[in-house]
Amino acid sequence: MRFNLILIIITFLALGHLESRAPGPDWVQSRVDALQPTDAQMKWSKVSFVRSLDEALQLARVHRRPVFFASVDGELDSGRC
Repeated sequence: MRFNLILIIITFLALGHLESRAPGPDWVQSRVDALQPTDAQMKWSKVSFVRSLDEALQLARVHRRPVFFASVDGELDSGRC
């Protein structure tokens, strides 16, 4: 009986110690902010994706930019090419 009581007390003390060391919401938010990609890393997201070559050529003429052509055989949305 005495052993069980000591074990329960040690468990509560350990849990209280772990709880006090747990990171708070401010720390979590600061880590999330720090891990966000930079503008330089997100340059690829500014690339225009279109479904047809005609539309790509038209946009290339308007913006005086080259066309990058990629052909995919499979489901691009699922990530399997």
